Parts: sequence; structure tokens; C-alpha cells
Amino acid sequence: EAMGGGPDRALRGSSGASTGTFKIKLMLNGVFAGYLGQNSTGWAVLATNEGDAVSLEWYPYDGVEYIRIAGSSAYMSVGTTPANNAYVGFYGWSGASGFVVFR
Repeated sequence: EAMGGGPDRALRGSSGASTGTFKIKLMLNGVFAGYLGQNSTGWAVLATNEGDAVSLEWYPYDGVEYIRIAGSSAYMSVGTTPANNAYVGFYGWSGASGFVVFR
């Protein structure tokens, strides 16, 4: 369900557009550990094979950069409460987190 206009408004053409797909490689102490994957309950998991990695896309909306599973309405979110602090999951629009790219 879209909140505050949300991405549904963007999909109707008034704002936002995806910017191509990508996968996230995960490193630990400079050593490749795997890819960002997803389990059946929506949590992010370590995928050892690229084929099991989640295809993602940037989704700019209202001045904020979001990441979603390509072609879906499942947006990446990073937990901020004590119960799920720093856990990554994929949720509907109301649970989406904004991201910043550092280059």
C-alpha cells in the first residue's frame, strides 16, 4: 500500500523512474563473501551463487533514493529498532528506507 502518494504516483508518471538493475556483492575484510539474497520471509540473506542474488534497481522518488527488487513493489529497508537493528529486509512502500551512494 502506498503512503503519502508513494511510488504508485511515480508509476503513473508524475515522479520517479527505475534506473537499471544491479546485484550487491558482499565483502568481509576485503574478501568476497557472496551476494545479497532474500529468503522466503523477506529477509536479506547471504547468497553464495550470483544466480541466487536479488536483482535490484534504484528508485528515485521525491528527492530520496530507494532500492527495490527489480520490477516489484518490495523496497529495501534497514531496521532501526532494538529488535531488528541493522537487519535488512524487503517490504512494501511504508517500510522503505532511503539510501545515499558514496563514491
